Amino acid sequence: LHSFPTRRSSDLSLDQAIRVAKMDVCGQLDANPGETIDDVVFGVANTTDWSNADSSFFTGSAITAYCPQYQPTVDAPPPVDGPTNIPIE
Repeated sequence: LHSFPTRRSSDLSLDQAIRVAKMDVCGQLDANPGETIDDVVFGVANTTDWSNADSSFFTGSAITAYCPQYQPTVDAPPPVDGPTNIPIE
């Protein structure tokens, strides 16, 4: 989290960022293990007022640092809309 860039005066302190990492990222995944990474990023963006890009970077960093058991959530491909069992010819 020390590598997270600070760009605005509204950025969080290190203690606040750690709280967001533990509560809004890891805590959210603990409470809802099937939640998509997009939903977690959206929650971080709402909590912090950061851009989607900054929230995505922060979320990935938080998972790596504080809840690595959710790394597969970060690495998972995006959900596919529509049927997935159609044979390809």
